[in-house]
Amino acid sequence: CTACSKGQYQGSTGQSECIECSVGEYSSSEEATLCSACSPGKYALNRSSSTCSQCSKGKFSSSGASSCTKCPVGFITNTLASSACSACSAGKIASYEAASNCTACSKGKYQGSTGQSECLDCQVGEYSSFEEATFCSACSPGRHSNKTSSHNCSACSEGQYQGSTGQSGCIDCGVREYTSSQEATFCSACSEGTSSLVGSAECYLADEGYYLIPPINRIVSESCPAHTTCLGAFYSPIPDQHYWLDHSDIQHLDDVYKCSRDTCAKGNNNSDCWNINHFNKTRCLDIQCTDGARGPLCSSCSKGYAFSNAQNKCEPCDAASLSSYIVFGVMLFISLFLIISYYALEKREGSSLVSQFIASVDPGSLKVLWVTYQIIYLFSEYSVP
Repeated sequence: CTACSKGQYQGSTGQSECIECSVGEYSSSEEATLCSACSPGKYALNRSSSTCSQCSKGKFSSSGASSCTKCPVGFITNTLASSACSACSAGKIASYEAASNCTACSKGKYQGSTGQSECLDCQVGEYSSFEEATFCSACSPGRHSNKTSSHNCSACSEGQYQGSTGQSGCIDCGVREYTSSQEATFCSACSEGTSSLVGSAECYLADEGYYLIPPINRIVSESCPAHTTCLGAFYSPIPDQHYWLDHSDIQHLDDVYKCSRDTCAKGNNNSDCWNINHFNKTRCLDIQCTDGARGPLCSSCSKGYAFSNAQNKCEPCDAASLSSYIVFGVMLFISLFLIISYYALEKREGSSLVSQFIASVDPGSLKVLWVTYQIIYLFSEYSVP
């Protein structure tokens, strides 16, 4: 009788042929009476196998397998001839089949469960600063994260704050508030007399009703002088109508004088002359004056203007000339009236009465009368600028 070769068997007597081992089975010796199933982690792909092959890394098999099975996503095997796959631990993943190793989640990501195929992004307001994280941490007060997958939180900048945990942004300090430090959890109120804009790191403005004392980098605020209006910010005091502020030097912003003439106008709130950052004593001196007036206390008239005592202000010279003619005309009319009256009286009473009147007139009195007329003419209406 002929012995059955490897990969074959015959379990009965008086047989004429041997039987091939099925797939998943083998016989490793001649004259076998049966085939053995491949052990777990091995396989026999073909019939008549004399040995079983080992499953490669990333694959596994059970007993009597004709092929190996890939480990599913989230599972691995990193040894040969594995009978089962292992789940990736929390903080790690296997994103493809037949993986032999798990991959750690990168910074900014996490995975809290086992056997997973992908890492999860940390949400806004959260972060993870190390690999293989199983959870994300919330940003602490004073810090924020405004994007997903952050591996750290950013500190709130100066002028901003955040008082809660797990926030995506910082909040600007409001008007009259400030914070000069980073990572602030609250804003402080400006001291009395000072103010700030939204998102300020310091109170560098004057509050309404106050003004800053120069130099500008000295953050000291004074209350508004009498007879002025203080808009705050960088504005100097603005004088009320009939008052004048010494704008010749930035150190004299609290020197306010009452004007004796109606040439001092209320300051124009819209002019940058009142902004101490744009201080210009030459250009801004006369902004407090009415049209035609200039100089300290607006006491002088500009070229082309003359002062009117009647109006108590400067008026254009054309108006002055017209008024002068009116005065002269009135005086001339009075003079002509007196002359005509004299002649009428002479004709009716005779020459002796007029002669006596003329003889009684003192020449010195006439001179005084003429000088008086000149004074009235020159000063009753207008004075020289």
